Amino acid sequence: MKKALLGLWLCMFTLTLTAQTNKLPLPDKFTISEAEQIWDINKHSSSNIQLRSAGVKQKHDSLVQTLSKDIYTYDTKGNLLIDEYFTRSTVSSNWVKKTKYTFSYDVNNNKTQAVIYNWSSSTETWEGNAKQDITYNANNQQTQAITARWSSADNCWINYSKYNYTYDVNGNGIQRMLYVWDETYWLEYEKVDYSYNINNDFTQVINYGYSSYTSGWENANLVNYYYDANGNCVKKVTKSWNDDTSEWFNTNKYEYTYDPNNNQTQEFYFMTNGTDTIFQNIYKREYTFDVNNNCTQGIGSNWDGSAYIDYDKYIYIYDGNNNKTQEIYYRWNSTDQTWTIKTQRNYFFDNSFYYTDLIYPWGNEIRYYYKLTQVTDYSWDTASSTWILSKLSDLYYSDFTGVGLPHSTLTKMKVIVENGKAVISGITTGENVAIYNIQGIAIFNQAATNEIVTVNLPARGVYVVRVGTESIKIMN
Repeated sequence: MKKALLGLWLCMFTLTLTAQTNKLPLPDKFTISEAEQIWDINKHSSSNIQLRSAGVKQKHDSLVQTLSKDIYTYDTKGNLLIDEYFTRSTVSSNWVKKTKYTFSYDVNNNKTQAVIYNWSSSTETWEGNAKQDITYNANNQQTQAITARWSSADNCWINYSKYNYTYDVNGNGIQRMLYVWDETYWLEYEKVDYSYNINNDFTQVINYGYSSYTSGWENANLVNYYYDANGNCVKKVTKSWNDDTSEWFNTNKYEYTYDPNNNQTQEFYFMTNGTDTIFQNIYKREYTFDVNNNCTQGIGSNWDGSAYIDYDKYIYIYDGNNNKTQEIYYRWNSTDQTWTIKTQRNYFFDNSFYYTDLIYPWGNEIRYYYKLTQVTDYSWDTASSTWILSKLSDLYYSDFTGVGLPHSTLTKMKVIVENGKAVISGITTGENVAIYNIQGIAIFNQAATNEIVTVNLPARGVYVVRVGTESIKIMN
């Protein structure tokens, strides 16, 4: 995955919790950053593929923080069924119900429905807020998502918005259409078209808005992408449409640089003044990595008209298992010309449980390699020169007794690259797994002895993973 394009595709359920009304406002136009997000719907499936490996499993039951908590319920396959959210009463310190999310799945463990409920303290019942129904094609790719809001006055669900998705023969999303409900029928509202190169990387994303005056699509903005020989995005240019001149004009630009291991080391951001095509410096961020390719420092600087002036800095610390255990945030003090410490976050792990042994509410997305048990947030108190605890987050687990997912429910292999390793799932024991470098030389080629295969990648670069007739390009 390109480090400069680490956005995720729209979440399956991103509805804002608002009071219900019979006549809902139109949704905001998507920003181009949302439009460029990656079309990998399977990444957001709650199916815990790793359950198919043998051994004791644990599920993450609850997240308890200083003023809130979540309680999670799963089905026997490890799919998240319910997420109940509570806040702590400032009067009694008791937990008060606030919101509940429920989820449904098809036989392939694709999320088909998500519903939000709000707790009514007056009736002491859960009341509907919003829901989304999702359909898929034979390749388990999302083809449609319809959102509705609950009307208390009409005591029923009322349509709100609809997304339709189209794919090419390579499985790349090539179009996203947004419609809004106008009481009796769907109105066209927005369209996004995606173009790719032969490596299935974005080359252009164009956003259109529908005009009721012309009864047609009108240009809004676009992004062009440029890559180096290793497939890293080195430049991204955004343009907006000028109705008066009927042409595209530059609005902003990102430029990226990388080290020999393809870690992104710099990011530069530029903008135009809106009247010409000259890009002006705005800010830059610089990143440092250790020998394990973990980011250890990030420094942000703003352009003052003649030079970049330091603004903020993050320091990251890792343990021997490459778990990030601490991050410290600083701001630049221009008066004293020193870094002023601001906040600190600490992560605590139980290294006896690897991610393949754990069931999380976010499914098979790997956020941590080992069992995260606690997160502490501190703010620096300048007066006393001490850290003040601002938030404590405890993660609780229990043994999982589910049956896991049979291989027949998984129709697409998944490859996740982290810390120089390719973790391949969605395969059958005995299937041949091969990994080729960009020169076509096999660096791994053998039958799988488990349903998850982990392969050390010898160097940074582009690789192709092949299992049976399926192939996926990856970036280390």
